[in-house]
Amino acid sequence: MTGYDIAIVGGGINGLAHAYAAAKRGLKTIVIEQNSKPLGASVRNFGLQLPLAQPPGANYALALKSQAIWRDVAKEFSFWSKPNGLLVLSLSDLENTVMHEFILQAGAMGYNGLKFISKEDLKLATTSSLNYNTIAGALFSADETTINPAEALQKIALGLKEKYSVDFKYNCTVQKIRGSVIETNLGEINAERIILCTGTAYTQFYPEAFADLKLKKCKLQVMKLEITDPAWHINEAIASGISMLHYSSFSMAPSINKLKLFYETHYPELKKYGIHILAVENNNRELIVGDSHEYDEYDFNPGIKTEINDIILDWANKYLNIASFKVKETWTGQYLKNMGGDIYCRLAPANNLRIVNAVGGQGMTISFGLAEETFNQW
Repeated sequence: MTGYDIAIVGGGINGLAHAYAAAKRGLKTIVIEQNSKPLGASVRNFGLQLPLAQPPGANYALALKSQAIWRDVAKEFSFWSKPNGLLVLSLSDLENTVMHEFILQAGAMGYNGLKFISKEDLKLATTSSLNYNTIAGALFSADETTINPAEALQKIALGLKEKYSVDFKYNCTVQKIRGSVIETNLGEINAERIILCTGTAYTQFYPEAFADLKLKKCKLQVMKLEITDPAWHINEAIASGISMLHYSSFSMAPSINKLKLFYETHYPELKKYGIHILAVENNNRELIVGDSHEYDEYDFNPGIKTEINDIILDWANKYLNIASFKVKETWTGQYLKNMGGDIYCRLAPANNLRIVNAVGGQGMTISFGLAEETFNQW
């Protein structure tokens, strides 16, 4: 039986962030992953670190802490990371008003690097290929960074193994946990402390620990487009005015309810499927665009709804002129969200065990900061 200081169950970004925090502390660490590589929400996303989406106070500070660690990790393990900021694109005077209100309120609450860019000034402010026929203005946030998630996770795992001697057990299914003993299909593993970062498979161990939480699974749809125009590019990550309805940070703007009513009245399909528009161009000259949000307490039909993809592409074209681009891939993802208000859960069903989960689709944004807090408090 092999002995470790820390065993982490789950090899997604949450698990890798905790492995990094443990390894930096000199702890003998193992990561147990049930698949041959991470296949869940950690690689089925935009690779966008989005502090702007976090509500003010502790959550925003957590995102900034995580962002700082991301920069160190990207440099240390040599993967592509682009601190390109975010443009939230407006289609109307009402959305411009919400942006102005948000900037005024958010600046007083400690948010960094925010500014409004008028329609007239937008061409001078960015070289990105935007649809200037429809865009009415933009909010720019300097905090955001884009990575390629599948490539980044691979480099992080390799770096942890080579530099910090972290062990990895892939295709390894945890069958039972008895105190400090983890029974798996590949034999027993002994660890002084155990951290569960299992995402949507949260009910397998200690389900009673989640009993008082309002947890739901979220299914999303995302696409990868082939950029067919050699002159087309976007420097910044892109969000939409609709995104302001999705991210709770914008609730501080007094006109947000008026904007919500407008979209619910004129475009009910957006609320029905939880659609708003995000887009990033990755280091392979691919455009990742999405997404939708459907919530349920249990499991989803695995099928991809063409109606949702059609709506996403139609709205993305309003911001980016991408009607001629070809869809290379389309996929669904699932993550666990705490509907009770907290942006994550950290549970302690035993003295030697922590459960860190329900990061609500914000793993890229908060995981490294979250991991630091786990060890600082334990």
